[in-house]
Order: sequence, then C-alpha cells, then structure tokens
Amino acid sequence: MTYLQRVVSDDAFARQELHIPPDQEIPVDLRRSFEPSHTAWQNQRAAERAYISCWHINPVESANLWSIYAAQGEGVAIQTTVGSLLTSLAPHLANLTIAPVRYIDHQTYEMGPSSEDTAFYKRMSFKAEKELRIRYLLPWDKCIQKVGETRYWKPPVGIYLDVDCVSLIERVYISPTLGDWFQQTVTSLMSTLGLAKDVVKSSINDPRIL
Repeated sequence: MTYLQRVVSDDAFARQELHIPPDQEIPVDLRRSFEPSHTAWQNQRAAERAYISCWHINPVESANLWSIYAAQGEGVAIQTTVGSLLTSLAPHLANLTIAPVRYIDHQTYEMGPSSEDTAFYKRMSFKAEKELRIRYLLPWDKCIQKVGETRYWKPPVGIYLDVDCVSLIERVYISPTLGDWFQQTVTSLMSTLGLAKDVVKSSINDPRIL
C-alpha cells in the first residue's frame, strides 16, 4: 500500500501524518486531497513548473560522461562546487533546491507525499551518473498566460536565470579529442569576458593513463 493510499484508508496513519488529534474528526476535504485523481493533477502541475539543471558529482573526470555529452568530440566541462553554485545563483535561492539524486528501485521504495521531491529520484540503472540537481520552481503566477480576459495554465518550455559566472566557474576542461586551437579559443573568450579561470585539456585520453 502506498503512502497516499494509507492516508486515505488508514485513520490512525492519517492522524499521525496530518497531525490530527484523536478526539477530532479527519476533515473529508483534506483526506480527498490525497486521493489519486487529485494527486495526479497536483503532480502534473508540480512537474510543469519545475526546471532542472543537472551536474555530475565526482573528484575526477568521467570518461563515460565525456562520451555521452561530447560524443562528436566537441565540448567543454565546467568544474565548480556546491558552494560556488549557491553563490552564483544567490538572487534565485528562494525558489531553488540543490541536492544529490537518490537512485531507487521504484518497485520497492516508497517516496513521500511531496510531488515536488520526485525531481530528486531516479532509477537504479542511472546510478553511475552520480548526479546533483538544481531544481527551480517557477512561481505560480509566472505559469499563467493571459489572452484577452482568459487565463491559461501555460508554463514556459524553458527559462533563463542570471548566473554569476565568476563565482560559478572554478576551471574549464576542454574535450580530450579537441586540438590546442580550441583551448586557445576558449581561453581568449574567457579573457574577453573577464573570467580569469584556468582552461585545461582533459587528460582522459593521455596514453600514459590506463
């Protein structure tokens, strides 16, 4: 039995989770809000206003991720820390959550009641990703569009957030298959933008490293 099913059908469990004293009736409307037909609608709305940025947690480079995200041999990777991420996104912290992804077996693991937390769960088969996620919840009023006098629920497909790149970037890694010219180009661009950060070529393909 799932968490929501227990709230709907088990009085003792519902009182415990909803903090309702034994001598007080469980409000019918409150219990109905946990029924599948209602929670499905809530989950859909929560998912539509959640925007995700994904990062890899690792003290070293990942050959697997280079091959996935720079499969054509072109790409860069940004090295940062959680603290630097928070600092770079300081104006948006009220709507942000930063946390590592939890890899679970959805057949046996029971998630909590908050649909918003589902953004931080993935199947066990993705565990090698070692993912950290930034979730930005767009304020409800920003999800509404108005045409004439009619209001529609229509969150944007994607959003842009201002980021302090000086705080965010600690080092830039160049794809291991790119030539020196690309490293020089990125270094020049960084200098033009006032970003005095190291730009280094990935050592993944160094023949001295097995």
